[in-house]
Amino acid sequence: MRIGEGGKRVVYEHPDDPLKLIKVTKPRDPVTENGFLDRLADALDFDTRQRAISKEIKEYERVVALERRGFGVSPIAHMYGYAATDRGPALVVEKIASHDGKIAQSLRQILSKRTLDLNELKALNIFAKKLFELDVKASDLTAANIVLGHRFTDNPNPTLEAVLVDGYGDTHLIPVRSWSRRLNALSNHRRLHRIAQFLGLQWNEQTRLFSLSQG
Repeated sequence: MRIGEGGKRVVYEHPDDPLKLIKVTKPRDPVTENGFLDRLADALDFDTRQRAISKEIKEYERVVALERRGFGVSPIAHMYGYAATDRGPALVVEKIASHDGKIAQSLRQILSKRTLDLNELKALNIFAKKLFELDVKASDLTAANIVLGHRFTDNPNPTLEAVLVDGYGDTHLIPVRSWSRRLNALSNHRRLHRIAQFLGLQWNEQTRLFSLSQG
């Protein structure tokens, strides 16, 4: 069953595993994606979508390798490799779920209905800590790509977590964030500050914490 889509992929429930999702890359639209850069990419045989996905996988593998070595806990939804589907090759990923097993909502979706509660704020601050501990490169770190839910894959009674499900990897043409931990931290600070503004929160660069806005 189709449950949503992003800029480059459509997301489906896994037909055999309720703890996983399937992401299928969307074909390029020749009408809406026909600008100069699109035509240049075609002329150079350069697939921008596959490049972004490749960068995403590379960053996931880097973060998981650090996690296995004891340097922190990954704030990124797990990947399980590719599978053949009737819509083409699909990436199988971890499903972040609500307490009743439904697909978890993003920060953007939650804010459309209500403000975050204190437990959700705590989960968001733990997420931010993981982001800096593991120097996660997130070129599209937004409220739409962070979900609040539970990871049932390895734990039948998981705690609430904020998890990055899309938008990671250094997709910039000049990957300065991959070259410099300091520059990547500055980029993440800017993006977290924007998320705080969107959520009606405050972001403190010194403490690296979100807090409720005063007044």
